[in-house]
Amino acid sequence: MAEFITLCVRRDRGIHPGAHVGLHLVIWLGAATCAGFLTAITISDSICGSYCRRSLGLGSSVSESLYDQYLGLEAALTAFVYILL
Repeated sequence: MAEFITLCVRRDRGIHPGAHVGLHLVIWLGAATCAGFLTAITISDSICGSYCRRSLGLGSSVSESLYDQYLGLEAALTAFVYILL
């Protein structure tokens, strides 16, 4: 879409290929950073488990099935970010 708008405005040339490469590099680095943080959070949550919930005072207020669903959604989000990467 941006290429089409640029061609309509400039009439003779589009976006420079170096700009495409640079922007893709910036987006890839951001996605890699996000994936790294999500992986660290997912691993720490799955290792910590019930010990961290008790130490935070969440022992009775958060059920085991709800916590397992949270871990599953967190793992799915991490996998999705890695697929996009």
